[in-house]
Parts: sequence; C-alpha cells; structure tokens
Amino acid sequence: MHYLLLAIIYLIIPVLHFVSFLFELPFFGIAEGVNYGIAIMAFYTIFNHLLITVKLPLFQSIFPYDKNIKLHAFSGIFVLTAVFYHAIFKILVGKYINLISWSLLFLTFLLLSLSALWIDTPMTRAFRKKVLKGKQLSYDLLKSIHAYLFPVMGIFLYLHILDAGLLDTANAFSSGYARIFPIVVLLVVLFSKFRKYFLPLVTLTDNRQVGDISILTFTKPKHRKNTYKAGQFGYIQWCQKGIGKEEHPFSYLSCPSDESIMLGVKGSGDFTRKIATFTKGYQAKINGGFGNFIPNYAARQVVLIGSGIGIVPIISLIRQMKANPLSQKVICFLSVMTREELLLEKELFALQDSNLELHCLIFQEDKILYTAEFFKTYVKEPDLATYYICSSPNVRNIVLRELEKLEVSARQCHYEAFSY
Repeated sequence: MHYLLLAIIYLIIPVLHFVSFLFELPFFGIAEGVNYGIAIMAFYTIFNHLLITVKLPLFQSIFPYDKNIKLHAFSGIFVLTAVFYHAIFKILVGKYINLISWSLLFLTFLLLSLSALWIDTPMTRAFRKKVLKGKQLSYDLLKSIHAYLFPVMGIFLYLHILDAGLLDTANAFSSGYARIFPIVVLLVVLFSKFRKYFLPLVTLTDNRQVGDISILTFTKPKHRKNTYKAGQFGYIQWCQKGIGKEEHPFSYLSCPSDESIMLGVKGSGDFTRKIATFTKGYQAKINGGFGNFIPNYAARQVVLIGSGIGIVPIISLIRQMKANPLSQKVICFLSVMTREELLLEKELFALQDSNLELHCLIFQEDKILYTAEFFKTYVKEPDLATYYICSSPNVRNIVLRELEKLEVSARQCHYEAFSY
C-alpha cells in the first residue's frame, strides 16, 4: 500500500496533469514539452516531499520515513535539476524572468548547497570533503535551515506555477487538485510545527550511565498522553537554556504501560555525549511515537534480533510482552560487546517466560557471532519465521546474509534503515 500511494502522488497524478495540459496547447516543441513536464513533476515532488516528511505520527505510519530516505534524496536532486533546466530554458528562449522566478532560483541554489554540506551521501561525500576540509558544521543548524527553506521554496513555486498558468487546465481534477493540494500540505506542515508547542512537558528523573549509553527516565505527563508503541522512537526537544531546540530521534526503552518514559541514547556525537551530563530536573518534550518496528505476532514465528544500541527497541518489545502476554512463542537474540551493555540484564531475565525464549550473547565472554548455524540451532524452521532486526548497518547485512543461507527471503526480514 505504501508504494502504491507513492506511485499515485509522485507519478500518476503528475502525469495525468501533464497530459491534460499538453492536450490543450495548440502547438509545442519537444524542448517546450520537456520544460512543461519537468516543471509539473517538480511542482508535485516538492509538496509530496513536505507531506511524507512531516513529523506527525499518523503521516509517518502511512509514509515510513526510513523507507523514503533514498526517494527523498534522488527526487530532491531531480527537483533541483528541473528548476535549473527550467530557468536556463526561459533565459534561452528570451522569456521574462520576474522576481518570484529569481527568488525560486536563489532558494534552489541555496538548498542545493546546504543539502550537499548537511547530508552525507555517496553523491555528496567528495564535495563535502573538498569544501569542509575537516571542519565541522552545525548539523542541527543546517537541518533547521533546510526544514524552513523547503516550505518557503514550496510557496514561491506555487506562486510561480499559478503565474505561469500551468494550473489552468480544463480537466477539473488536475486543476482542482493542483490548486488545493499545496495549500493542504502547507497547512499540515504549519500544524506539525505549532503542535510541538502544545506537547506535554516531561521531567528527567534519572540519567543512568551504562558505558557510553545514557538511560533517560522521564515522568509521564499527568493530563495528556504521550502516545507511542513498544519498538518505536520519539523526537526529543530539550527545554533548558543553552541546549539547541532541534529535535533528535531516540528509541523508547520503556513500553506504554510503564509508569515512566525511558529512552536509550548512545553517546556517538557531540550532542549525544552532552546528554550524559544532563541532570535530574531537566525538562523536555517528546514527539512520538514514530516508526514501524512493530512485530505481527499472529502471522508466523517471530524472531527478534538486536545488536549494540539496537537492543533498546527490542527491550521495549519484551517489556510490552510482560504487560500484555502473548499466546505465541517469541525467540529473541540480543548481542552486545560487554555485559553492562545489556542495560537491564536482571529485569530482562525476570521477564523471560514460557512464551519468550531469550538468548543474550556477550562477545567478550562467549565470542559467539550471528551465523547461519547459530540461528539454525535455536529456530527449528528458520525459513518459515519472520525476523525483526535492529542493529548497525554492518551487523544487519551480516545477519541478512546468514539468514539467506537458510532460505529466508528478504520479505521475511523487517528492519528500519535510516542511512545509505
């Protein structure tokens, strides 16, 4: 369903609009047709981008962010290319370029430059290395600028498209949808930003350090629910002076039935290492839950596989099993480097029952790795099970390769990938 919806809004609707627009032109050349085509496609792509990246749990359940990362990057490059082509075409044919058009071109160039510096992708890595020369730019600042410039670009594009007459088609659907859809999207974006001001405050009651991992415990809001599901993550925004207002995503370590909210944070960057110094009484807002790392226990045998900081959402799922016992048996593998990285070891084994088969691997002690033979030992029919994997990309690739040896198809493996 997710991919069908993407095909409809990114491809089918724009093509229908383009075709209906061309049929009403008395004459057009190939270059002019291409110009109209990419202009219409870019118009829809920008507003679709805003829609699928809006930080509202409902929208992210329909358009999971992790499944759209590459789409966002590649179609973003298409938009930037389309705008530059459109500008060059207008200049070459001698058409007047008004203030809105120049503003749109400037915003496009600015977004292209910022995106190349902010987003580390295989396509931008060489450019970033050459420009930055080892210097560190504020990730949060670039991300925040990008988040506000993109809607502004959408507004200028909408005004430009209206001025160019590309929405003036006799086809009622194409004309009506193209006029109303951008306004609806911009209203949704505004709602998502204003909604953050009304999220309930939570207070930090404990910040326990386990190696380089911070286990943050917050009070639950008294009057409003902080809605999330086990296995999900939330965007946290700290409300203390001196801490940036940019949101950061972290997985829930707790489950919804717990009396407090817990997050697991690995100190892998400047901001996450700073979190280790936060003390009791700090206040924050948590926007969540997001993500679809939610097993379908009724379908078939479920196997949970976690590694490193990736055990956090799986611990959340295990805690939920205790609050809401399952009738089906679940097999769970947790792999860490040291014993302390198990985070809640005593509680984990206390939660183990007849429906939860828990295996904890501590590499410093047992030297066991995830292999096909290892999985075959504990999963009786590995080719019939469903696997939920949360780990670093490298470990995940190893697990997928080993499961493939057991005739486990890609469709049987579920994970959220937030990197290239």
